[in-house]
Amino acid sequence: MRVVLVGRPNVGKTLLLINFAAYLGATEITREDPNSARISLEQARRECVSYVAHKHLAALSAGLTSSKFPHRGMILVDTPGILDGVAEEAAVRQAIGRGLEELLRAQAILVVVTGELDDLASFDDALVELASRVAPTIIVDNKADMHPTNLGMRRQHFADHPVLPLSAVTRRGFRELKQRLFAVWETEE
Repeated sequence: MRVVLVGRPNVGKTLLLINFAAYLGATEITREDPNSARISLEQARRECVSYVAHKHLAALSAGLTSSKFPHRGMILVDTPGILDGVAEEAAVRQAIGRGLEELLRAQAILVVVTGELDDLASFDDALVELASRVAPTIIVDNKADMHPTNLGMRRQHFADHPVLPLSAVTRRGFRELKQRLFAVWETEE
């Protein structure tokens, strides 16, 4: 099952992919660029996680297997932050285009949002709408440890989709995310 993480820049998609892959037992990920390579999770944290938007433009993916589904795996795919508008740099535009192509090939989508409720843009709503037309969609409220009181409002805002509060840094919420993804995986069987 191909699970694609999408969202605006700096919502924590890359750290979420790296730490969730580690939680699921991965020890390395693939950085898909002209020099595609498997790199350790620690190297990925050092080279790809940043407060700078679009620090890395290569897709990152982690392939995982499960004893529940030994004949097929789960692939987690990180995408560059999608902008509400057109990026100035051609390389960023191309990377976002590749990210949207990944979204269209997804079998499950994690739309990663973060921040105060009033930070939610109509762009987030549009991204959730697009994602839900493609595949089962879960809203991941990353950095929920920094704004825990907004969960009820966020769940009300995205009433048609599950909203999972979690923290990519502390890994809080990973167990529930794993359960939700395995439920989707079982229906894909």
